[in-house]
Amino acid sequence: MGARTARADIGFFLDKYLAETGEKARKKLKKLAALHEKYRKRAKLSALLEAEAYVVHLVLDSLKLQELAPPGTAETLADVGSGGGYPGLPLAIVREDLKITLIEPSPRKAEYLRLAAAELELGNVAVDARPAEELAGAAFDVACAKAFARADVALKLSLPLVKAGGRAVLFLGDVAGKRLTGLEKEAGAAGGRLANIHEYNLPTLTKPRLLVEVIKE
Repeated sequence: MGARTARADIGFFLDKYLAETGEKARKKLKKLAALHEKYRKRAKLSALLEAEAYVVHLVLDSLKLQELAPPGTAETLADVGSGGGYPGLPLAIVREDLKITLIEPSPRKAEYLRLAAAELELGNVAVDARPAEELAGAAFDVACAKAFARADVALKLSLPLVKAGGRAVLFLGDVAGKRLTGLEKEAGAAGGRLANIHEYNLPTLTKPRLLVEVIKE
């Protein structure tokens, strides 16, 4: 499948799954996919998925965070280890009320994120190329982590970035209860409290996914 055809198909699936999002936002989400494909080799981004998989795994999954941060509940959000800009860039496109900082220490990826934010005219996005450890005490309302293999690492990097009463939100796949018990202990050790485990389903996926919410105390 050529890049042109893939982009057209992405538009179809954006219309199918996000009909209520608004045409302007859908056009920007389609442009984001095109930017990802154009710069993925230069910025060492992950390979662009087939059209429906891209929309489901990267766009719909990213936008699920809105269910834990609806309008009026948060003003600032940090996307820790943003990589290719997920979930931060899709969120910034549909949630102009959020000021989003993409934290990405890889110079190539950070350069791409700045370019993408400019191309998409996202005035609510900033890019910080410092390691997350150097930003402890930044006092965001929410810090999220999507692309980490280990939940404990994601938590240790995310929770120090939020203010007291703020939230770290981790995107996880299907996780055994024993592992969640371990995460509850890790949250306590890091000065937080495991507050919510939000299970959700995405089109085409057979197993549910989780958003795990940890409140900083």
